[in-house]
Amino acid sequence: MDIPNQDIKAYEEFFISFGKTLNRTKLYSFNHPMTVESIAHTYQSLIGCFSKEKEMTISISEDKLLVNGTGIVGSGSTNLTLTNLFGKYSLQSLNFQKEISISELTAFFKFLISKDGESKDPLNLKKFLEKENIKNVRINSTFYTKISEGEGVGAGVNLDTKTSKETIKQADKIEEWHEKIEEMPLESSLWEITSRSIQDPKEQKKIYEIILKQLKNELEIYVQKATETIEKDKQILTHEQVRTKSVINNVADGSVVVNEKGEIVMLNQQAEQMLGTTLSLTKGKHVQTLSKQEVVIALAKEIGQNLAIETTGATVIQSSENTKETIKNSTAVVQNPEGKIVGIIAMLNDIAKQKELQRMQDDFVGHVTHELRSPLTAVKIAIGTLIEELNPTQQQIVTIADKNIDRLARLINDLLDVTKIGSGKMKVNPKPTDPTPLIQETVKSLESWAKNKQITLSFDSKGSLPYVYADYDRVIQVLVNFISNAIKFTPANGKITIKTVAMGSSYLKILVEDSGPGLSKKDCQHLFEKFFQAEQLTKSDSPGTGLGLYIAKTIVELHKGQIGLESEEDKGSTFYFTLPIAPEPEKKVISAIQTSSSVKRSWLSKLFGKK
Repeated sequence: MDIPNQDIKAYEEFFISFGKTLNRTKLYSFNHPMTVESIAHTYQSLIGCFSKEKEMTISISEDKLLVNGTGIVGSGSTNLTLTNLFGKYSLQSLNFQKEISISELTAFFKFLISKDGESKDPLNLKKFLEKENIKNVRINSTFYTKISEGEGVGAGVNLDTKTSKETIKQADKIEEWHEKIEEMPLESSLWEITSRSIQDPKEQKKIYEIILKQLKNELEIYVQKATETIEKDKQILTHEQVRTKSVINNVADGSVVVNEKGEIVMLNQQAEQMLGTTLSLTKGKHVQTLSKQEVVIALAKEIGQNLAIETTGATVIQSSENTKETIKNSTAVVQNPEGKIVGIIAMLNDIAKQKELQRMQDDFVGHVTHELRSPLTAVKIAIGTLIEELNPTQQQIVTIADKNIDRLARLINDLLDVTKIGSGKMKVNPKPTDPTPLIQETVKSLESWAKNKQITLSFDSKGSLPYVYADYDRVIQVLVNFISNAIKFTPANGKITIKTVAMGSSYLKILVEDSGPGLSKKDCQHLFEKFFQAEQLTKSDSPGTGLGLYIAKTIVELHKGQIGLESEEDKGSTFYFTLPIAPEPEKKVISAIQTSSSVKRSWLSKLFGKK
């Protein structure tokens, strides 16, 4: 059957592309642009072979390529590539179906250059196609079994003994020749193949020189393209490095050099003046020891040049909260459309002035807090003395004033706590504590408020609880904040329940569940931020300052615990925090804690106006 010239050209283009792609996959990874491009081209040329036929079967007869049983004239190098492939796996035919996908073709190439592909075992190829579910590439192989004198040929092979022996002998010679070529240098193996394929010595030399020239040209093109890609990538990285270095060097005069461990090796004069130290005092110390309240240290986690480990880009930033916020709020990064950093914009502020202003602010808040506390205490005592001598109407007015005094006192305490957090002066003193009486006393102190709002407040106690490390006053402050918020925003006839859950032997989880209005997902993400108030909570009759939960979060984190909430609009909220579990103290220590509890009860009673 004659094949149209158009189809012959399509077959020849596929054979040439197939050979080139096979060579490229041995030089480059499958992710390399040249490999990806080459496989895509081979796939397109393969699809072009199915203009009329639904499949293409390739076979070799007397060193000639046959497609669907008809001879095709290909280039010498193409014939050689496919001849070697057929000989290597003892293939009778190689079949491609029209429905083949590019992923199947890619997997086929991956096998040919893999370790299993180098084993020359046709069973490996057959098993691979089955394992990878490659249904549109099919092979037909010839398998040889050596037989002893007098034995018959294996079952299913219709050959006589003489023919089988000759066939086996020929196969062994081909296998030996393949092994011989693999051990030869490139030029020697090329000459061996050429001399074996062509009989005329003149033609042998001519074809050998043509193929060698083509091979060298191909290699030069591959090397040139690979080099161009590498040079381009290198140039991009160099430009980025130069830009970044230029920006930093023109902004910063000081220079600190560290080794792979982050230890200081060198400080220039400007760095010494800026940091108020000398190289002799800091050499060998970790760079983070330079940290002060007014200093920000931003350091990459992976300092060394270990190419075996992928760089994550993680950065450690060390400084006080106030200084970090100041630097962040006064600096902006300049980027190009590709997202590359090309500059920095900074609002220039005198750090000394900022430090002085911060100190003055802290002193002012502390002074005002002290000055306000004294008269508030005197007024509260005076109101407590007068209230019994007033008529009911007057008592009601004075009671309102008393509640507002308490509210103002809590606001002053919150402001003082926020100032301590900002300056890093807030401390906790965790001790082994029985959480049961702590929770019970807190609930009892808030029961009257809950009853006035017709809210059920209860502690769901489930037996004895493990001791926890807790600063008694500070943990009560967190719990009071949670329960107070729940009472504020839970409607009449609602319910608030305090629960506890032991999280293994490491932490105790304390939860405050309410049947209030719940919170949106957006509000939940920001609720523990300073001064943040949820939209529905600002509409309350008793809105807060947005400081309580921020302070509670800091207190819990100082205890090495975690804080959080689960909430859904119109379905209530659950606020929780965890405290580390502590070993149970001896009786003597328990007695001291119980004595402390009675003192705390008195403090809570005073805080909420109870006698």
